Amino acid sequence: MGKDFYKILGLNRNANSTDIKKAYRKLALKWHPDRVQGDDKKEEAQKKFQEISAAFEILSDPDKKKLYDQYGEAGINPHASPDDSSGGEGGFHHPGGASFRFTSSMPGASAGGFKDPSDIFKMFFGTTDPFQADNMGDGGTNFSEGGFRSFTGASFPGMPGMMGMNMSSNNTNQRGSDSNMPSSTMVEKSPIIYPLKLSLEDLYNGTTKKMRIHRKLLNGSTVSVDKTIHVKPGWKNGTKLTYIKEGDEERGGLPPRDVVFLIETKPHSTYRRDGDDLYTTVDVTLKEALLGAKKSIQSLDNRVIAYTIDVCNSRSSGQEKKQKIISGEGFPNQKTGRKGNLYIAYNIIFPTLNYDQRQQIVQLLP
Repeated sequence: MGKDFYKILGLNRNANSTDIKKAYRKLALKWHPDRVQGDDKKEEAQKKFQEISAAFEILSDPDKKKLYDQYGEAGINPHASPDDSSGGEGGFHHPGGASFRFTSSMPGASAGGFKDPSDIFKMFFGTTDPFQADNMGDGGTNFSEGGFRSFTGASFPGMPGMMGMNMSSNNTNQRGSDSNMPSSTMVEKSPIIYPLKLSLEDLYNGTTKKMRIHRKLLNGSTVSVDKTIHVKPGWKNGTKLTYIKEGDEERGGLPPRDVVFLIETKPHSTYRRDGDDLYTTVDVTLKEALLGAKKSIQSLDNRVIAYTIDVCNSRSSGQEKKQKIISGEGFPNQKTGRKGNLYIAYNIIFPTLNYDQRQQIVQLLP
């Protein structure tokens, strides 16, 4: 039998474009291989991610969805044709005698004629980074104002920034359709969230943390499982690390709950992070501001960063009179490893002077 793409996305056959979009967003983020923790889960995640992507590719395209609803997977996947033919192209025949034939030579196609799951993910979210995608809305930067451009190249007008189609099929030959079914065939409970508090040093350098999961079993007992989390340099506040089906067991045939570790950044005494940039403020005496000075600050990896204060230098720009910008001394990017900038703002400390002293200073001013 061919694949049930509706079941893969947890939907029934009356699902419309909004249902399909929401289901893909939830499942693609959940099963993205880069987010799933545990070596024993990577292979399962890769398989699930490919199935989810293939299902979304078909059901989000009105033409392919219509063919699939009528003829099953053989209608859109040459490798699932009834005669088990294989190769670069395949086809099927419906009872009316007409023949349909497809090829898998389109750019970005993977095994079975489907597009690469990473390409679909990027088209939907506007990024290949699942951690960045989790903080985005329903769609990414590749969704135009005129609608979603399908994988066949056709453009469909509709909702800005998302798929512009409302494909609720009324085909009476749909297999297994049931208008009384809920919009999802399985209702999973929300994941169990554990906060993972990390310092800026942890997120800058990378680190390894041991965390303990307490899992409730159906027999009423609770077991504790230790997890080793390898934090990579550049991970951001709000990053979610998911352990699939490793939470509490559930009754009624539901799968065990997922466990999510949510990264929370601890406040730092010196630095504030914004994306890949670091910000700090240093006190500067009036004398240092007037005459210039050499100063230094300790980095998050315990290096000494030297810099010069030149507030009153005639060659200094307006920005340089307020802060020092040091390129490449910010936070490492979690994907490229390149570091952002370090911004050192000046807090000039004015001395306490009596009236006569202030008058003498004023006389020197232009």
